[in-house]
Amino acid sequence: MVSVEVKDGPRIVIRHHRILLKKSGGKLPKVELEDTGPTMELSIRRSQFAAPELMKMALRQPKGLKPKKVKNISYGEGLGDTVGKVHVKKQDMKDLALRKMKGLRKGALKAAEQGENDDDHDDDEK
Repeated sequence: MVSVEVKDGPRIVIRHHRILLKKSGGKLPKVELEDTGPTMELSIRRSQFAAPELMKMALRQPKGLKPKKVKNISYGEGLGDTVGKVHVKKQDMKDLALRKMKGLRKGALKAAEQGENDDDHDDDEK
């Protein structure tokens, strides 16, 4: 187990412990920590910022790290929601390649149109 503590002032203490589970009188074991590994005490000795020009140059990030903008994709409010737009040209239903059925033939379409026109004329005569 690694423990990190911030002590009074600008000090950080890092310690490594091993967890020991020993027998006890009850159901739960007795837990002890044994010091192992390196122990570090870090202190901040200097808190001076660089000159503005040097700071700007140090914090600069290359353009390659920035992800490219993907067209027609937006991200929703939830986690992992991706919404995309698909652009499809308007299709002409007469040129659409379907199975050739009797009802879709040009002659049948014309006959149906003429039949509708004949029905319209019959209504006018009555």
